[in-house]
Amino acid sequence: MTKKPTAPAENAPAGFINRIVEYGTKPADQFAANPLNPRLHPQFQREVMQAALKTIGWIAPVIENKRTGYLVDGHERVMQALLKNEPVPYVLVDLSEEEEKQALATFDPITSLAQYDSDNMTALLSDLHVDEIALQQLLANLDSQYGSQAPDDPYAEWKEMPEFISEDKSGFKDLIVHFETEADMKAFAELLNQPITVKTKSIWYPFRAAIPVKGKSWIDES
Repeated sequence: MTKKPTAPAENAPAGFINRIVEYGTKPADQFAANPLNPRLHPQFQREVMQAALKTIGWIAPVIENKRTGYLVDGHERVMQALLKNEPVPYVLVDLSEEEEKQALATFDPITSLAQYDSDNMTALLSDLHVDEIALQQLLANLDSQYGSQAPDDPYAEWKEMPEFISEDKSGFKDLIVHFETEADMKAFAELLNQPITVKTKSIWYPFRAAIPVKGKSWIDES
């Protein structure tokens, strides 16, 4: 099903050029992906798009260029429709190849330049309920970024912890000792009266036993 847009009246004032020449619906497999499409679609976005189409349906058409036969916008929506080769609403525009490149480079980025009113976003999300998990996550992200909900602070739980003073474990001086033979190492151990093996990393003199930490718990003395 296709329709032609209504032509403007002859005495209509000059304004922006209407490049839309047709609109309608056709099966998803009749669209051609644009080889210069710069947009990538990560898994989360695909899940959100699928959930949106499932719960709301089509509320905006994809854009196809009459001269090249390529999509200008709507690649992921067409991909979702291809799963069952469902009909896709589209508008057909008449652009030169150079204009098509400009549209590919600017159409989505211009939209992303818009900012959000936090009060309106909070009001919008306050009574909005969705069942799809992907949409729930998207709305939570929007509320965290633009609404009233403060972003999660990964250090929040540590802010009320009692002050911890670490004991100084350093000694007066560190000294690296080399042994030519294992016998020399054992002789040195006997002099110090300390156990020293090939796996020993460090020792204290005089001897200091290691303090076990297993089974210890934090005690709040505040």
